[in-house]
Amino acid sequence: MQQGRATQWCTVDLSRRLIAFTNHTERSLEKARMRVSDDKEFIVRMAASMTFLIGASGLLGWAFDIAWLRSVIPRAVDMKPNTAVGLLLSSAALWLLRPSASTAVSGVMLTSGVTVALLGLATAAQYLFGWSLGIDELIFRDTAQTYNVVPGRMSPYSAASFIAIGLFLTMGPRPNLTWLKATLAMVVVTVGLFSGLGYLWGARELTSDDWLPPVALNTSLAFIFFGVAALASLQMGADSRRIVPSPIERRLRRGFLIAALPLVIGGGLTYRASDDAALTAESMIRAQGLRAQLWQFHASFLNAEISIKQPSWNSSFSRKTDSQQYAQELERHTQTLRELTSGHEQQQWVASTGQWTSAR
Repeated sequence: MQQGRATQWCTVDLSRRLIAFTNHTERSLEKARMRVSDDKEFIVRMAASMTFLIGASGLLGWAFDIAWLRSVIPRAVDMKPNTAVGLLLSSAALWLLRPSASTAVSGVMLTSGVTVALLGLATAAQYLFGWSLGIDELIFRDTAQTYNVVPGRMSPYSAASFIAIGLFLTMGPRPNLTWLKATLAMVVVTVGLFSGLGYLWGARELTSDDWLPPVALNTSLAFIFFGVAALASLQMGADSRRIVPSPIERRLRRGFLIAALPLVIGGGLTYRASDDAALTAESMIRAQGLRAQLWQFHASFLNAEISIKQPSWNSSFSRKTDSQQYAQELERHTQTLRELTSGHEQQQWVASTGQWTSAR
């Protein structure tokens, strides 16, 4: 009987210890979740503030005609006024985002989200249908010459980002739409990262209008900050449905970021090397074509001189006909030279010399 009581006492004591351990673990996890939520809230506030400052600096650049505030890099595309306004509205709404937001705050977020989404949709519609809604220069008149096909109009990439931002803000703190909000935030981050990498690598396809009007460098940074803030906001309060990351997960994340850094640097070096090789090959092909065209031009010019200096027994009508024919050939060769040297100021004198010679 004493042995049975001892076994029963040990069982009760073990149960109490297990219950105490479980309660302690739950309290520790709850504290950890609270710390994670506080950290995420700090990240949201800081990233939203950076987005607001970038948008405000771009708008001040337009107000006081300060070029470096609009584009950061000389001879690069400017942040457009509508882009700056959209960044101000979206960052202010995201800064106000809280799990238990009041009705007034929810109304502000909804209004900002709808406004930003309409701004992006209107700009995208202008690109798709060739419209001119008069919103591009509604605030300031854009007289920039660099990558400014339509004055004052933001890039279509920026328009797509604002559509995603507007949809994100209109959803509010709804846990059942977390996956969709995360997708929209990743769209904004992707636009910012690709545009930023374009400037880091010197990729002309992303920093010039070879494909589409580009995104300004400061705009790409603002999109990255907003996307990070939007993703962090999903971990706040009611949207938090994840376990606190273990030390192994944190180490894996740090290792991934450390491994991604040399890939970005190596990718930039590889792209620049291949781009330089392509430019060199293009220049060589252009030089060979220019050289061949010059030989043909000189041959036509010599034939024209010979036809003019033919003996007097040759009829004047025949000499006049030959001269007109060679003059047409010279004009055709001059036009080809002009096309080959277009965009190359150092070679423009070749076409000018050919035009002067054909005129003689």
